[in-house]
Amino acid sequence: MGPSLQVAKFLGIPIKLHWTFVLMFPLGFYLLERPDIGLRGLLFFSILFLLISLCVILHEYGHALAAKKYGIETKDIILSPLFGVARIEKLPGTPFGEFIVAIAGPFMNIVIGLILLVYLFFASPGTMTIFGNEFYDSIMSGGRTMSTIPKDISMLNLTITILAFVNLGLVLFNLIPAFPMDGGRIFRAFLNSFMDKLSATKIASFIGQTLAVIIFIFSAYYEQYGLALVGFFIYYMARYELGIVENEAFRSKFNLSEMVRTSFTRLSNFSTKTEVSELFLKGLEKNFLVFDSDNKIIGILSRNNMIDWMSDKNEPLMNDIQKYIRKGFPMLEVDMKIDIALQLMSDFNLSFLPVAQNGEFIGVIEKSNIFEFLDLQKKIM
Repeated sequence: MGPSLQVAKFLGIPIKLHWTFVLMFPLGFYLLERPDIGLRGLLFFSILFLLISLCVILHEYGHALAAKKYGIETKDIILSPLFGVARIEKLPGTPFGEFIVAIAGPFMNIVIGLILLVYLFFASPGTMTIFGNEFYDSIMSGGRTMSTIPKDISMLNLTITILAFVNLGLVLFNLIPAFPMDGGRIFRAFLNSFMDKLSATKIASFIGQTLAVIIFIFSAYYEQYGLALVGFFIYYMARYELGIVENEAFRSKFNLSEMVRTSFTRLSNFSTKTEVSELFLKGLEKNFLVFDSDNKIIGILSRNNMIDWMSDKNEPLMNDIQKYIRKGFPMLEVDMKIDIALQLMSDFNLSFLPVAQNGEFIGVIEKSNIFEFLDLQKKIM
């Protein structure tokens, strides 16, 4: 998604600003120069923008917290001036799980919107009705009719009213069945309940791209260029996510049996730094399994840990290999699908794992070998 800057971290999830936020500075200077806005208006819009961004972040936290219920972590939440994205490591493996994660974001905005509406009902009855038409006219005119907002609405109630409209608008907009928006994911989950994931994604992606083109044409006609960018983003992401699912479907055709390496160097827990350095510098192998005296696997000496060991300034005989091996890792099964193996490698941050058949160790596999095999299969199929 391009460069981003972390500005906060909440519940263990980093919050980052996308580089496109720099485009807000020219917009700020433009608003400052408008005689009907000026410094006071710019300050109001800045505070309003921050509050709307907070609502978008809470929307993304809805997705993240729902995913966490399924044991899925969120890498980060990236906020741009037009949208937010919770980068969830993977989706739940069931259509219902995907539905829950997808609906959690709009549900968060429903809760926020209802709280604000309850406040307005008691604190400022009728504000929503008075303000509604003016707010719509202002949006459709690109802010040119902002001065027509009734003067008897306090700044607090004006802000809360706008936030209520924005949250309800986010619900309606995100529930448009334009994949990969939330509504599109809900639609895909519905289709996936009675057809395979690839077919469901193809249908949802086609509808998403079609709606994205309609949004783009509509917004261009009404000179809503920000919305036009959203249409372009939806179209691009629909194609991108379809490609991801197509790759997953392609990988699922193969298991590890065709790429397991049965010939490899075995290290022992008594292997020395000098011995391993020679093996590493030959360049034939970069990751090694380490065995004990009973020929049982006790760890993995990865390329990165090997470099740390080689750069250790102590004498070779004083370097214990056990200080540098990774002991917590899974054993892959030879009939395991490629995408599952790659996910495990990602989960454990390893590119090299042992492989077993019916529980008995038979060889090793490297991530690079998997991708080389896939590239070859794509060319010959």
